[in-house]
Amino acid sequence: MRRLALSLTLVLAAAALASSPTAAHADPWEHDGFLFRGTLGLGYEVIAEDNTVLGDLTIGGFGASVSFAFGHSLGRTNLAIHGEIFGNAVFEPAVRADGDKLGNLDDTTLSLGALGVGVTYYFMPINLYVSATFGVGAANLKVDGQDNKSDPGFAMHFLVGKEFWVGPRWGLGFMAGFTFCRVPFNDGDTVDPYLGANFGFSATFN
Repeated sequence: MRRLALSLTLVLAAAALASSPTAAHADPWEHDGFLFRGTLGLGYEVIAEDNTVLGDLTIGGFGASVSFAFGHSLGRTNLAIHGEIFGNAVFEPAVRADGDKLGNLDDTTLSLGALGVGVTYYFMPINLYVSATFGVGAANLKVDGQDNKSDPGFAMHFLVGKEFWVGPRWGLGFMAGFTFCRVPFNDGDTVDPYLGANFGFSATFN
């Protein structure tokens, strides 16, 4: 009888443990399930074109960056796959020819918008991440309200970030980002590189 009672006690204890939230999800302070990440940064953006009538021309300046990633972690591997939307913008960028500044473009905005598929890996338990996204993007030079859009081109977005847990699922911290896009104009007659480097804030729900 004592053996039966002990067996029933062990079975009930095992069942209670298996159904508890702690066993179902052993550690909430980890990366698994649905992923959302947003970043907001400031930095330098530039688009370049070589061999123009003015020489090697660049248009750029200090601007802002933003990105949103939605995806899912692969079990408890600290690896996530996601789709990402990212973009940059510079207001009244400077024009340089062969390194010499010609001035700023009034009422002008240089911007890039892109989307792609990427992966993020978290180094735990320090919650440091690296992310790479590859996709397509297009640039736009808006002058006095008139859009001058490029054709879509290959785009890349890289992030390195460090976040701190502020809840079982939320992390807040800092990031450094790099954006590259090959920007075709005039049906591909010219292909200009768009580069951006930014530093800012990062927030993740996972």
